[in-house]
Amino acid sequence: MYGFIFSTAYHGDYSVTEEFQGQESVEIDNLKFIYSSKNCAHNSSYFLKDNAPFVFIYGEVNSDDVVMSEKDNPARWLSIQIKRDGVSAIKKLNGLYSIVVYDNVKKVVSICTDSIGGFCTLYYHLSGDGLFCSTSFKHVAHRISNLAISPDAISQLIATGYVLPQRTLARDIYKLGPGCLATVSDGQISGTNFFALPFLEKKKSLEPSTGENYILSYLQRYADSNACFLLSGGLDSSTLVGMAAKELGRQVSCYTGVFTGCGHLDESGYAKIVAKHCGIDLICVELGHENVLHDLPMIVESIGEPFLDYSILPTYALFKEIKNNFGAVISGDGPDHLFNRYYSLAMKRSLGFMARHISFLPRQNKYVNRLWRSSSEDIEYTYSELFALPHWGHNQRSEMLALLNPDFRCNFKATYSKSMLGDSIVKTHADNLRIINFVDFYIDGSFGVFSKVGKASSALGLLIREPYLASPYAGFAAGLPMEEKIRGGFYAQLMSKCTTKAHLRDNISRKYLPESIITRKKGGFTPPLETWLQNFLLRTQAFERFSKTSQALLNISYVNFIFKEFLDKKKYGCLVFMLISFDLWVRIFIEKQNCSKRSLCDIYD
Repeated sequence: MYGFIFSTAYHGDYSVTEEFQGQESVEIDNLKFIYSSKNCAHNSSYFLKDNAPFVFIYGEVNSDDVVMSEKDNPARWLSIQIKRDGVSAIKKLNGLYSIVVYDNVKKVVSICTDSIGGFCTLYYHLSGDGLFCSTSFKHVAHRISNLAISPDAISQLIATGYVLPQRTLARDIYKLGPGCLATVSDGQISGTNFFALPFLEKKKSLEPSTGENYILSYLQRYADSNACFLLSGGLDSSTLVGMAAKELGRQVSCYTGVFTGCGHLDESGYAKIVAKHCGIDLICVELGHENVLHDLPMIVESIGEPFLDYSILPTYALFKEIKNNFGAVISGDGPDHLFNRYYSLAMKRSLGFMARHISFLPRQNKYVNRLWRSSSEDIEYTYSELFALPHWGHNQRSEMLALLNPDFRCNFKATYSKSMLGDSIVKTHADNLRIINFVDFYIDGSFGVFSKVGKASSALGLLIREPYLASPYAGFAAGLPMEEKIRGGFYAQLMSKCTTKAHLRDNISRKYLPESIITRKKGGFTPPLETWLQNFLLRTQAFERFSKTSQALLNISYVNFIFKEFLDKKKYGCLVFMLISFDLWVRIFIEKQNCSKRSLCDIYD
């Protein structure tokens, strides 16, 4: 018996086709398709009795081949396409989704995720009892009576801040990677990389209007009265708001978060400049208080994984406010990773490697000399070190692994180096940047920023709409020549003095935004975490009250050292946040404690 559990973690609108109205489960050829709760958001399902496959889609999809109206059922359309062309028909879809297909002729189940990853992560568990999969880790975990932790996964989490596919922290639960297709037949599962964005392809420049038309077409379809915009005041979200205000001819509503009294961390002033320039409504939500921290237990249960990016806290709080008035959120995620915005981080290692071999670079420059001395001879190792080691404040991965009890410590290796990049030899600076772009997108993007936004919205039953990623614009931007993404010579790039997101900034954003927004420095949605955590830890001494399982897994004496360093010097804030998130995950999923309805202080007092 195979079970497919389709739901979001908490609230939302339940909507299925007439075939399944009023039913919580349907059996087809001894396969049981389960609606685990009537709280499903943005789901679509279809089953035809004339030997067409059963299709279930979680998310919103569209296709270049056909324009589907709101009344159309995308799963019905896809079922017909798969009957004709096989599962390769999924490649015709645009959007953010997870898909399950049951071919009732071949008796094969296929599961697939979009090429972006993170927004609609699909978790699965295969055992003698069958296959269970869901976009909610929680619902799959509840199918396993004795959930155990994977030593490889916990080593990867502690060393890097991520657990990459196919692993999760649970030994018998896995997740599909971006653009992956897995098939299940006769109790066996096999997977393949199905499709990916064209970061590694050398393409010619395209007409600037092409990208703009992709975004505008998406907004015309999805920026309806049920949707509001997130407006940070940064280039990406501001461009979407400016375009919608000018081109759609309809009222645009926007939300921004305010960190009052937090100095440079509060960027709501830029959002107000954009709102005034575009003549739109802006709703400001106060987020600068540590009560936001108390939602962390519910967030960890909703997401199903410990989290490195602590901006999940204000994001979740902002989405809770939006849910009171809107059913969908339009966000400006994507360009930072599509356009290699974080290339400057890569300069610290991978381009430093190249600096060894370029004679004209001024070795007397302390910065360049430091890069030259610290860079690895192995180009793959530099990528591994860059994208698999967050800014914990530590210098070596070995120091991070010291946090683990030696019995659970594994030798971590970057799993993406050859499997994702292939065997191509990196020869030029442009090749380096393309690979940096590819790895950054599919590590920090898919399993950092995108996962944070997608799971926070899903937990609250909000549709998340991403014009840069859910439309053909993602493939357009990924395939642009590197000079269309970063403008400035090698030395300017090395010194972080070049123009980033050049194509978006020069060809689209300038049409809709004031110069003060175009030229402003990059910011971020960053709460005053250190202050919040210090207040919380001083009240509760949480690091002395970690669960029994966490104490067995972690080197508690070293954990105590990290926490005390944080309290004395405000060092290791991200690491402290992740360790608390990890302990909550252990309490919820391993020790089966009921934490989601309790505040953080209540759990650790």
